Amino acid sequence: MIDLTQLIQDVITLLKNKEDLSTRKNIVFNRTSDHLTLNGDEEQIKQVVWNLCINALEAMTQGTLTLSLKEVVSYNSGDFKTDQAGMVLEVQDEGCGIAYDQINNIYDPFYSSKKDGVGLGLATVYQIVNRNGGTLNVQSTPGKGTLFTVFLPDQETIKPVSL
Repeated sequence: MIDLTQLIQDVITLLKNKEDLSTRKNIVFNRTSDHLTLNGDEEQIKQVVWNLCINALEAMTQGTLTLSLKEVVSYNSGDFKTDQAGMVLEVQDEGCGIAYDQINNIYDPFYSSKKDGVGLGLATVYQIVNRNGGTLNVQSTPGKGTLFTVFLPDQETIKPVSL
């Protein structure tokens, strides 16, 4: 059982202690409870949160990175619909946004629009979320910012695949 609230707070602490985090960048964490828990792989979930936050901070010269976490009993977004309970994490920045012609490539391994980017951060996030039965959506407006929405089902409710 992962205390997702604590995990996110720990990631935020690490981010704030990074030497290159500008004082013109703020991080805000909104949640519906102080202890939202989820069954799942803690290291994988931490990797998802870390990668999304790093990308968001790198996209901003200044502004606020807002993380929001809430528990849901079901989830419906676009082509993805489930009656499984889980968590919804939103990671929203006030950065440069993603160009419309790049949005379909952002999860491709080794694709990066950054000068020094490797292109594995979002590919890793996408793979982890999908392997854990969740979904990942992005909304972006160039020049305004980007919102990533992650749904992760409680792993206890996922049934093993029968062969």
